Amino acid sequence: MSVTKQGHLIFNAACTDKFVKDYAWAELHYDRKERLIGLKLSKDERPDAYKINRNRKGRYVYVSAFGFLRYFEIPHPKTKACAVTWDEKDKMLVLDLKA
Repeated sequence: MSVTKQGHLIFNAACTDKFVKDYAWAELHYDRKERLIGLKLSKDERPDAYKINRNRKGRYVYVSAFGFLRYFEIPHPKTKACAVTWDEKDKMLVLDLKA
């Protein structure tokens, strides 16, 4: 995954195929101390969820998270690739901003 300077959280093809392909929404969570963003995926719209956007071919998949990043004062001056893991306990993707 990547965080872009425009404030998008972009899923690469492998992440999309493995985790995101069947979902339309993502609740975003932030662990300030560990600098981790959690994405709890959902098929149904939820009040605080962000829409998972796709291009027509479905290969460019992203969440527009500019407001989220600004609210938590997460810097994103340039596009940066980040490691992503699956947290089985909390059932969410975890994006590591330290990587």
